[in-house]
Amino acid sequence: MTFSAEAGLFGAPPTAVVPADYMLVRILLDGTEMAPSDNLVFTTYVGESSTTQVCRLVSGGDHQIQVQWQLIDQAAGSTLTGVLDDWALNIRITAFN
Repeated sequence: MTFSAEAGLFGAPPTAVVPADYMLVRILLDGTEMAPSDNLVFTTYVGESSTTQVCRLVSGGDHQIQVQWQLIDQAAGSTLTGVLDDWALNIRITAFN
């Protein structure tokens, strides 16, 4: 699976300032997070196009895919907002014998 989107953070301090604010993205298959996991930073910039890829071998049948995102406000005092726009989720299915 490949997930890509235009992502933006607004109200964040400049990205050269540490700690930087950021957006996390995770992709779940049947409720379980797919690798890479553990806080995948999707973007720290305004108006950036980002992408991530995940892969898992699964058996046949119906499956549920979810994409979740979260804003992390490191400064804890800024008025951080975010947008995830113009997104695409591409799923490749390959049959194995």
